Amino acid sequence: GIDRSTTDRSRRVFLWKALSPFADILSVRDFGSLEVLQSMGIDRAEVFPDPVFGTDPDGSLSRANLPREISEMPEGAPLVAIMPGMPPLLIPSKVSKYTDLIARVADELVETMGARVLLVPFHVLPGHDRELCLEILARMKNRAHSVVLMDRYHPRQIISALRKVDFALCARLHSVIFSLITCVPFVSIVYMDKVREVLRLANLEELGLNAHELDFDKLVSKIQSVWLNSI
Repeated sequence: GIDRSTTDRSRRVFLWKALSPFADILSVRDFGSLEVLQSMGIDRAEVFPDPVFGTDPDGSLSRANLPREISEMPEGAPLVAIMPGMPPLLIPSKVSKYTDLIARVADELVETMGARVLLVPFHVLPGHDRELCLEILARMKNRAHSVVLMDRYHPRQIISALRKVDFALCARLHSVIFSLITCVPFVSIVYMDKVREVLRLANLEELGLNAHELDFDKLVSKIQSVWLNSI
C-alpha cells in the first residue's frame, strides 16, 4: 500500500521511479495505491489483494489452534477483541492520550455491554503492540475482565481467536482483514490510506473513524451502534 499523505512522499516517488524499471512485476494491494503510482507516471502496476484474504477461516477453528488465553476464559459474556496497534503517524505526545482512550473504551464496554475484553497484539517486539496492550490493561479499571494475548501466535491462531469473539475494535490493517474474513462485526480506527482502501473495497467505509479525530463519545457511540445492529 502507498499512503497518499505520507510525510516522505518525495523520497518515495524517487525510489519508486528509480527502482520500478528493474522489477518484472509491480503490485499494490488496492486501487488507491494504484492511482498514486499512476500519478507518478508509473502505469504498469497491477492490483493484487492482500494474500490474507485467501485464508480459509474454517480451517483455523479448532480447540488445539485456540490461543491459550482464549481457552482459559470463562464462557457466557460477550467477548470483544481490541487490536489497538499504535497508529504509526501518531505523534509521541499523543501516545498516552491514545492509550487512555482505548482503556476508557474497554472499560465502557465491560460496564455497559457486560463484555470481556481480549487485547490482541499483532507485533510483539519491544516498543510495539504487546507493550501497548499491557499499558492499556494497566490503565483499565476492569482489568479482571480483560486479558492480553502474551505468546507468539500464528496468524491462524489469531483467526481462531476471532472466530470466538462477538465484536472487534481494529487499528491495524490485518486486524480489519481478519475481521472481514471471519465475519466479525467491527469498527476500524483508520490511521492510513491502506486501511481506508480496504474498507472501501469491502464497501464498509462507514465503519472507519479517523485516528486523528477520535474522541471517547464518538468511538463508543460508533461501536455500540454497529454492535447492536449486528445482533
